[in-house]
Amino acid sequence: MPTIYLETTIPSYLVAKSSRDIVILAHQQLTREWWNSHRHLYEIFISQVVLDEIRIGDREMVDKRTEVLQGIPMLELNSEVESLAVRYFESLQFPVKAIRDAFHLSYTGCSPQGEKQKGCKSLIFIGFYVEQEVFFS
Repeated sequence: MPTIYLETTIPSYLVAKSSRDIVILAHQQLTREWWNSHRHLYEIFISQVVLDEIRIGDREMVDKRTEVLQGIPMLELNSEVESLAVRYFESLQFPVKAIRDAFHLSYTGCSPQGEKQKGCKSLIFIGFYVEQEVFFS
């Protein structure tokens, strides 16, 4: 079964009120359709970064996002993930405030057991599939 690392945007789009912005509304609808129709085709994982991010904001929405993620296994933070995050952060020249995004990317480059795994699929940022290849050997 293919694996997917679920980034914070997905639970946020799943529980958010429908947006008035047509692009965001489309992302919400696509995310909800995928969640209802296709998530069972994948082994889904999250990380502590996701849990930290979903706990920010309105208490009611925090509870809804937390409920959506109940039962989804969490990947461990290990030296490989940290090292890859630093490499992404430096190579892609992320602004300091986007360090969590480097960690999201690094989790997609590692298998659930922490071994490098090329081609691991990831749902990140706007609810679309992104093929993630490990850029570093």
